[in-house]
Amino acid sequence: MSLRKVKGIEPHVAVSMPCKEEDAGRRAPVKDDDTAGRGNPAPAAHVFDSLDLKHSSPGGKALPTRAQAVESMCDAYLLTGPDGCFLDANAAALRYFPCLRTLPHGAALSQADGLPELLVNCREGIHSFDASSGDETLHLRVSCTYLMSCGQMEGRCHIITDDTDSHQLLRGTFFLYATRDFDLCRRKKENASLLMLDVDMFKDVNDVHGHVCGDAVLIGISKTICTRLRHTDLCGRYGGEEIVIWLPGATAEGAVMIADIVRRAVESLQFDGSKGTFHVTVSIGVASVDFARHGSLDALVSEADNALYQAKRGGRNRVCVYSP
Repeated sequence: MSLRKVKGIEPHVAVSMPCKEEDAGRRAPVKDDDTAGRGNPAPAAHVFDSLDLKHSSPGGKALPTRAQAVESMCDAYLLTGPDGCFLDANAAALRYFPCLRTLPHGAALSQADGLPELLVNCREGIHSFDASSGDETLHLRVSCTYLMSCGQMEGRCHIITDDTDSHQLLRGTFFLYATRDFDLCRRKKENASLLMLDVDMFKDVNDVHGHVCGDAVLIGISKTICTRLRHTDLCGRYGGEEIVIWLPGATAEGAVMIADIVRRAVESLQFDGSKGTFHVTVSIGVASVDFARHGSLDALVSEADNALYQAKRGGRNRVCVYSP
């Protein structure tokens, strides 16, 4: 095994709905207390009427109500038809996008004044975008999934998460999405790479300037990283001060370029601490998919982690690429 040193698209997982001949023509109206008073007509189809959850509910237990399944979510939920028409949204979605409050059911999303363009024409996959909320800019991430029935797309389900504070996915969420992407790349035999990043001498930051300042450093680094990534890339917290980045479609050479852009951007940041201003650096390990030896995402993560370790041993503040 050797390591080279360098100084310095979409997921496609469809949700299948049951297809029964006796249910083929059944469409029940929406029962939505939040929208009942708007005077808008009920949509032609509603996802909760199409899903036959009894098949996955042992013992014939009561099915979840819309309030239990949707309104209890912290994330925003938006349901659209196959042609992009508006069908449903929970309270969180209405808070993020007030323009949906007055949009009639069945109307095209493009008629919602102020709705981000990415949502209007959202394709299946995971995307990031910024949205305004008063004087604040929110950094949002949407996961769009196609709802399929009998081989036909019946709608799109959008789950929108607020990543404003950290600009990162939690570890579990990151690996859920990245594993889905990895499996897709494996089936299509497409390029992909993974970066493992660690803040150099981070313990010194906490010891000298305090843990509050350390948290601010991690948030600043996360925001800087996300502004250098593509909307298809995923950035997540791996543990401690380690950050993991999934780069679908990226070759080893492309991943190295992105990694060094990130490294130099972090190096240029200036932070205010209790003992004055200071700078931090990061070390980055790079590993690229080789399906001959990568049967899972974990194997790729292990190689990126090995490359990161070599970058640390080589003097820190550098990018190191794994090579078998």
